[in-house]
Amino acid sequence: MTYKAKNSLIVRLHEIVLLLNGEHRGGKRATLASDFRTTRYVIALLAAIMIEIFSEHTIRIGTETFCNLYRLEKVANRLHLRFNRTRIAEKIFEQLEQKGEVKKLVKDNKTFVTFTKKRERKLLKEA
Repeated sequence: MTYKAKNSLIVRLHEIVLLLNGEHRGGKRATLASDFRTTRYVIALLAAIMIEIFSEHTIRIGTETFCNLYRLEKVANRLHLRFNRTRIAEKIFEQLEQKGEVKKLVKDNKTFVTFTKKRERKLLKEA
């Protein structure tokens, strides 16, 4: 992915952040926040792995780039995405792992996540 494409990804994310967080432009809550919960977590992981400015939040393990949940929360915060690392992130990534979308790894009592090769190819194709 080129620098221009990565930059436009950030711009596109900022355009839809209210929708993803289930808010109206005036800041009022909308009833659809839970519809985009998993989407927010996937976008945060995609940004952490694919966008250069977030590379400090990732770690290379073997040939794959992982992000731990603490660092992933920081990425989500920078993108203004609602993110709950303590309960919901574990649950969402567990469900995604069962579907074969992500790979989880526990190292030094920290949970790291990345996309499976199959999901990564699909995401790159869609971008």
